[in-house]
Amino acid sequence: VPSRVVSLLDSMFPDVKRQLEGNIKIISVTHLHSDRLAALIDMVEQIPSELITTDVQKQNELFVSRSAIKNMIDLWSGGGRDMVLSTVKGLGDLNPVAMIRRALADCPDEFPSNDTAELDFIQDEEFRQSLRLDISSAKKHLAEGEWKSATVMAGSAVEALLLWVLIKKQQERPEKLVAAIENLKIKRGSELNNWHLDEFVQVSRHLGLVGEETTTQAGLTNNFRNLIHPGRVNQLGQKCDEATALAAAAAIQFVVRDLSSP
Repeated sequence: VPSRVVSLLDSMFPDVKRQLEGNIKIISVTHLHSDRLAALIDMVEQIPSELITTDVQKQNELFVSRSAIKNMIDLWSGGGRDMVLSTVKGLGDLNPVAMIRRALADCPDEFPSNDTAELDFIQDEEFRQSLRLDISSAKKHLAEGEWKSATVMAGSAVEALLLWVLIKKQQERPEKLVAAIENLKIKRGSELNNWHLDEFVQVSRHLGLVGEETTTQAGLTNNFRNLIHPGRVNQLGQKCDEATALAAAAAIQFVVRDLSSP
């Protein structure tokens, strides 16, 4: 994953980070660095392409730098040991190793699985991708039989989705939300970040943002979310198992379905 490559790179080429920070103008690598450079390129090429999510310019610098390093290793192997690699023509003063580090530092270590809902109704790209990653992780935990992690993460995703839609409603029609809070006697008032999942579910249903099936399923998830606390497990006499994980995962699908509807 990108962070592992960056960590290895920093240990093998400590001057690179200093160059990126502006403390060194030019750094060079020689044939004495061949083994380290070969290891670096090998690791870079093992990073799944879907994790290379930095901007287009840095992606281009990454690919060009990788090629420049591989080409130089070939030249050194062919006898050109007096040659040094400092920059790539047309790409400024950064060493290719530094450009690789800069690109990878922007990349995540995880990416949503291909079958994760796109959540196209969410306009904020950063939040959308973060939420998709949480949903993907919940599905992964479910598939691996990690019932507690799957239950809690799925419940968290349901909560995040409903919080998002209610904040949107608060911005667009604040009077509607105020009326719903008063009608349902929500004790925590209009500060949505202080609400619990059951309040998100109640108000979302009252405003017609989700249907009755979703309300029922998400309501179950509210109880399961509490099972992250050992004290609640003892109090409720419940535990996370395959059933709670499946129910929480289903709640995500119900909420996404309703919020995706025009």
